[in-house]
Amino acid sequence: MAEHTIYTRALDGDWLRVECACGEAIGTFTDTLIGRALATSAKTAHRLAAEPDRGVPVLPDYETSPETLSVLERVAAERQRQMEKWGHQQHPDDTGGEGLQRAADLARTICQGAAAHTPGGPGWRLILNEEVAEAFAETDPEKLVGELVQVMAVCSAWIEDIESRTA
Repeated sequence: MAEHTIYTRALDGDWLRVECACGEAIGTFTDTLIGRALATSAKTAHRLAAEPDRGVPVLPDYETSPETLSVLERVAAERQRQMEKWGHQQHPDDTGGEGLQRAADLARTICQGAAAHTPGGPGWRLILNEEVAEAFAETDPEKLVGELVQVMAVCSAWIEDIESRTA
């Protein structure tokens, strides 16, 4: 059986070349957050195809629109800018507590009320407010990460909606 060690090497122009020790070229990806995520998914798929009994977990194939990729690329660029300016930062979560839980409950009730009683449903501000309030109320680190991912997804959807109206 061929060895399936994966190698990633930088190419000119901010590109990454991903190859396997078995000799198969897995692909070329942009050296960005999205490009690295796609490369990781391709590596996992290659390992699973080459060694199906190994039990390598495979990330699901998500259909991601070009609009979403564009937003995520800009988020990655902003994170890079923040890292260059501030370096790696560590701060307390500062979440949880009765007051923040009440605020989350209120934000959820307002958003659900708008969904039920406003033509077209709630606006992006109410939807994002609900997600942010739920994140602020969460104390469990794993659940907090899930809530923050939801915040990011709503922000992405809002940006995509704005840009679809101005295109």
